[in-house]
Amino acid sequence: MENATNDQSGNKEALYNLDKLKKMGDDEFVSEMLEIFIEEFPAHVAEFKKLLANEDFEKIGKLAHKITPTTGYLGIASIKQDISNLEHFAENNIPKETLPSLVTKVVEVLSEAIDQINKNEF
Repeated sequence: MENATNDQSGNKEALYNLDKLKKMGDDEFVSEMLEIFIEEFPAHVAEFKKLLANEDFEKIGKLAHKITPTTGYLGIASIKQDISNLEHFAENNIPKETLPSLVTKVVEVLSEAIDQINKNEF
């Protein structure tokens, strides 16, 4: 398994980094965590889209909270602040009208990270 700093095709910078996972366990552990991500996160992406369409911002915050640990372990740093903003939008006084763009960005990055992990790690 490579340490993803660049997409193997060289076209795009990788959106994930396995350093944290590799410190937590062996290659088998890392593979298991990646498999869980690949299996579960497409459903989370679909749920974000559904919740956004329904403007269910409370549930968007709960879903953002749910994905925070996994995105952290996978080093998906480019949306760390966006996920935090979604999770805590009420207490951070983030206007609701900015939430759709945050959700869209999170969905796009997660979708691309899923694709990159599928290409590079399996």
